[in-house]
Amino acid sequence: MKRRQFIQLLIFTSFISLFSQQILACSYGYIPNPFCSFVWKKEVIFKGKAISVAPAENYHFQIVTFEVLENYKGAEAKTFEVRNLVQPYTSCDSFHTIKVGETLKVFANSNDKGEFYNDHDLSSPAEPPNSNYLNQVKTGKTKTEIHGYVRWYSLIKKYKVYAFGNGKTYTTKIAKDGTYTFSNIPAGDYKIKVYCPILLEVLDEKATIGAQNIIFTKLKFERKTRLYYYEYSTSVKEKQCVYDFFTTLRMPQK
Repeated sequence: MKRRQFIQLLIFTSFISLFSQQILACSYGYIPNPFCSFVWKKEVIFKGKAISVAPAENYHFQIVTFEVLENYKGAEAKTFEVRNLVQPYTSCDSFHTIKVGETLKVFANSNDKGEFYNDHDLSSPAEPPNSNYLNQVKTGKTKTEIHGYVRWYSLIKKYKVYAFGNGKTYTTKIAKDGTYTFSNIPAGDYKIKVYCPILLEVLDEKATIGAQNIIFTKLKFERKTRLYYYEYSTSVKEKQCVYDFFTTLRMPQK
């Protein structure tokens, strides 16, 4: 009996280990992505009611025809057809089977054939509670915003992020989670930069030869601050929201 319990425990712990590794693999490298950036990467956004569902030629998808109840972006017709993932390609894919009569918000992009695919899954940024952003998109009252994220923000959270563009310099602070936002800035091309002062201990060694070939060594320490920085370029259109993050630490400036 003990042997059987041991085997069952071994199988269970192995399953938990594999499951945990899979979760880590699917979530590895996650960067906070704001909902507004997700919205502006979609061609069509609407609230709709599924009125017909049929299998697609590719068994991974179903073809769903929606009655458009509220158009936020790009769905001017009374009905709209999208392909929805029902069989995942990988273990990291999120999927949801839509049934006739179901009402939901659809976020879709098209392929080169003009077919639209529902692209709002569990890995997409969640719509904030009581969010009014989609209504702002619908009425054209959104702000021009640049969002971003700083890796290793705990080391440089006291410093500001700079945006250089349109002949001006804009500044903002890094939040506790490493994110930052430039809101209500003019549309255009920008260079985003955050400086990272790093204190270095510089060693200066001088050796001299004295009597009886005895070597005397003098060590001198000097504290210097080198100014490293993160940088990238981005563009933002009027009333739209973009998102990016710093990845490369540049060499010290001279």
